[in-house]
Amino acid sequence: MATWTNSLFDAKAAELASAYEAGQGQNGADLNELVTKTARDESLNEEQVRRLCRAVNVHTFETKFAAIQGGDKNVAFPVADEVVVIGRLFDDAATKTASDAFAYPDLPDEMARLREDPRVTASIKTASYEEDARRAARYIPAELPLDVRYHKAEKAAHALKIKLGSLEQRWTDSVDRVSFHLRPLNRDLDAFCKNALAVLGGDSLPDLNVALTRAARPTIDLPQEKVAALIEHIPEGKPSAMTALLKTATAARTEHEEGRNLYESISAERDKLKQEFDAWCRA
Repeated sequence: MATWTNSLFDAKAAELASAYEAGQGQNGADLNELVTKTARDESLNEEQVRRLCRAVNVHTFETKFAAIQGGDKNVAFPVADEVVVIGRLFDDAATKTASDAFAYPDLPDEMARLREDPRVTASIKTASYEEDARRAARYIPAELPLDVRYHKAEKAAHALKIKLGSLEQRWTDSVDRVSFHLRPLNRDLDAFCKNALAVLGGDSLPDLNVALTRAARPTIDLPQEKVAALIEHIPEGKPSAMTALLKTATAARTEHEEGRNLYESISAERDKLKQEFDAWCRA
């Protein structure tokens, strides 16, 4: 984790704001991309990312405000969003760690060739004790050593935990954006909800209700069978940016639920192997 002083935050924020302004109209990177790259390169933690986002937004605002010549001094630009940046960093970490974990090579089973070689069986059996020979061949170990199995399980559990954090961040980010869209009181809530259900179906209802709750709007309190009947009478929906966000939230929640079950299974196996490994170390 990098140690940054106040002056370094200010200098880097000014540098990123300047880079953003220079790239406008030239297909340059947005503030989220610039902050994400800096955070990744400098190994910033979450609180440092939040602080850098705030500083970058202030510098960008001041730069744009100073450039306005008279008239309306309103300034609008896509700000650096700490949720988006942290979510991207989680995705990067999950991808890299999962890749490292599952790329961990299995150790070669040096005994497999011997177990499959009839000459080995023949060499340990006698003419009258074929069954004893087969029984003796079973003593050739068929599984990885205990310490290797424990460390593989530990690494897999760690990789999956990071992935679950990334999915949770993705769900939160998507739901919060839909919630922000629903907050204006003049928003046609009924039309929005019907269109979302028509496009995505009833599976998205839990995520839609969370967004409605966070926007302080009434939720859709219907059992699943009534939701299905309601959808049948709704005209065909039109996909939009908001339905895309809800779809992302629903997919992230579903994958998180499945991953959570797998994580509990892997963690239980890891804990079991750890107990065996600790006992072996003490022996």
